[in-house]
Amino acid sequence: MRKERVKQDLRVEIASCERALKVFGIEEVNRATGKFCPGKRIKGSVYSGEFGDRVFAVKKMSREIDISLEVNILMKINHFNVINLYGVCDDGQSLYLVSEYMEFGCLKDWLKRGRKGGEEEGGIGWEIRVQIGLDVANGLYYLHNFTKPAYVHQDIKTSNVLLNSDLRAKITNFSLARSAAAARDTNVTVHLVGTRGYMAPEYVETGEITPKIDVYAFGVVLLELITGKEAVLVARNGKETLLSTTVVSLAEKGGLEEALTSYVDANMGETGVEMALPLFRLSLACLRRESETRPNMEEVVSSLVKILTDLRRLRSFGDDSSTDRSVIPLRRASRNENDWSVETASW
Repeated sequence: MRKERVKQDLRVEIASCERALKVFGIEEVNRATGKFCPGKRIKGSVYSGEFGDRVFAVKKMSREIDISLEVNILMKINHFNVINLYGVCDDGQSLYLVSEYMEFGCLKDWLKRGRKGGEEEGGIGWEIRVQIGLDVANGLYYLHNFTKPAYVHQDIKTSNVLLNSDLRAKITNFSLARSAAAARDTNVTVHLVGTRGYMAPEYVETGEITPKIDVYAFGVVLLELITGKEAVLVARNGKETLLSTTVVSLAEKGGLEEALTSYVDANMGETGVEMALPLFRLSLACLRRESETRPNMEEVVSSLVKILTDLRRLRSFGDDSSTDRSVIPLRRASRNENDWSVETASW
């Protein structure tokens, strides 16, 4: 117990160490980005820039936007699964954030490429999908428990998850983040912010902000990893429905496997449903309507570690056609097959 407490205290201290940011001159930024030429544009107002022998991402922002909170948060965070901010630039007209360059862009675009071109064009195998989910979960677990103060991200979604050349994921965009303590003190917010399809019911209905709204949004991200679909589904007639409510409703009416069979990513082949089932159960646990019944991120991380270990063991045996039920990380909490509790691993 004492050893574990010391380990956690050390992680808190590491997380709270502010890093010195480099202040770049606009000449250096212009030189690195080719004066923001179209060929350097990654997406939106984000460009790649060559600073010496290193490549960074440069985000151009209006001076009307207050980025002080986001910069302050990123200065304090030292974690592999959170984007690393290296420096800033202010030319009097615009602000620029210089951060680490993520070669494969955002998860949303990567999944979209998979939908269009199948496995060869960006489809991701189950092991990689679970690793991406675990990376995001680890980042959130750190934000909720080991930063000082603890933070609620408030805008977890696939477009705010970036992938490096090894398909390892990092959380980005902290413009809406709030300290958990401040959120508790204010209790509710009048002006809702966030992204449709990812917002938890209690936040939409009452404005309540707790770490559990990040858990809910993470459940939607897991669904996108499982299904390859976007958080908001658009029918041919233009009608929009939420992926989360559609899948949860189907699972409640027809059972887990029927819902999963209808929505699992077609790129995953015949074994898709069997392999995705434990991940699907975890996503449903994160999407529970009552926030207090959702797992916390420590439990989510523990469950994903078990799922990933299981997948790797199957690969090592050369058997990807079945799942060893003895190591599935979720167990039934009642006779209702859709009521699941999270079984955590020992640390």
